[in-house]
Amino acid sequence: MTDYPGTLHLVGSTRSSFLVSVEELAYTVADGVQVDETVRVLDATGSVVGVARFPLNEVAVHINEPITTSQDGEIVALVALADRVDVAVLAASDSVEPILPRMDAVSTIGTQPVGAGATSCVSRATMRTTDVGYRINSHYYSTTNIYTYCLGRGIPGYLNSGGAGTYSSVSYKWGGFDTVSSFNSGMSPGTKQAGDTTKGDTLSCARGVDCSGFVSRVWQLSSKYGTWTLDDISTQLSGWGNLLEYDIFLKQGSHVRLFRYYSGNGYYVSESTTAGYDRVVYRLIGSSDLNGYSPWRYDNVCP
Repeated sequence: MTDYPGTLHLVGSTRSSFLVSVEELAYTVADGVQVDETVRVLDATGSVVGVARFPLNEVAVHINEPITTSQDGEIVALVALADRVDVAVLAASDSVEPILPRMDAVSTIGTQPVGAGATSCVSRATMRTTDVGYRINSHYYSTTNIYTYCLGRGIPGYLNSGGAGTYSSVSYKWGGFDTVSSFNSGMSPGTKQAGDTTKGDTLSCARGVDCSGFVSRVWQLSSKYGTWTLDDISTQLSGWGNLLEYDIFLKQGSHVRLFRYYSGNGYYVSESTTAGYDRVVYRLIGSSDLNGYSPWRYDNVCP
């Protein structure tokens, strides 16, 4: 469906078709990172029967999941301009004019150098995919995963009262840096324990992710940064109004949260936290929950 690095998201469906948002990235030394977002219309067999382009070049403020379908099956998008938000109907056609450079002119995007003084960047769409992957994870935990004794381990509350069964998300573990895959592998064949809520030592018997480990994974870092060191790879913002999706609320030495978006009632965040949850969650917090925090942006996020 795509020849370029990027991400795909199911954004809607009708009785006879599915809509998939395709975000593609290309890099050239001359022009830097370029991004194109289109919507592919798929029939029941998975064949592409139409395509429309989302006007990324007009967007001034990122909106989480801006594309959906109307009751009439139209492709509807929210386009956030500098002074207003437009509701646009995207017309699908057989094809759209390519705007990314040809693949033979594109430099490698990844961990290898892509040009003198140039490095790859991480898109917010990639961050979103990783974030959602943690939260929608579902796995069976045995009594071994939940209750087996492990010196110093605090059992996550939602597991301690539930018993063996299938649970969503990834458990909080102090010092944890597990991917979804490595967490699930520890649960099967049932040799490791799910989570550890006790601060102190990082226990080898447990699997999970803590607040800074989760941020490190969402930011696609190869090693774990802590709440004391995330500022080494980030830039502090001048105010809350400058936050974009997957920037962070950081309280050094204490906790970190990923900003999703602001509503009139507070801030929606993704985080791995105890606070009665003991796992990776998406939730609304109020301004009073941000005392002592400051806003930061990852230095290597795509512009």
